[in-house]
Amino acid sequence: MASISGNYKFTKLEKVAYSTGETQDITSTLTSCDLSGIYTFKTDSTVTYTESTNCNGNGIGTWNLPGTFMYTTFASGNGNRINATLIESWNCFNLVLLTRYPSVTYNYRFTLARFQY
Repeated sequence: MASISGNYKFTKLEKVAYSTGETQDITSTLTSCDLSGIYTFKTDSTVTYTESTNCNGNGIGTWNLPGTFMYTTFASGNGNRINATLIESWNCFNLVLLTRYPSVTYNYRFTLARFQY
C-alpha cells in the first residue's frame, strides 16, 4: 500500500465492452467537479476525496489492496466512483483501475495520475 499511497487525479475515463474489450473514451462526460477531484490514499488505509471549492462532493473513507484489487469505501461524497476495481496497471505515476462486473455490457477504466501538491 505504501507504494501506491499519494495524491491522484482523473486523467481519463473509458467504457470497456465486457464481451469484446472495445474501449470508448468518455472523459468528456466527467463534470468539472469530477475533474478537479483529488484522491489522497494514505498509508494508514484512509482516503480522502476533495473537489474544488465550488463543488460539494468531498468525502472520507478507507481503502485496501487485497491481491490485484483495490477497494475504497466512502461514508459520503463522490469518491465511490472507484469503489471495487482491478488494478490493471501501475507504473509509479499512473494508476489504471478497471471495474469487473460480468453481468453488465460495459465496465469502466479509470486512469488516475499521481502528483505532488
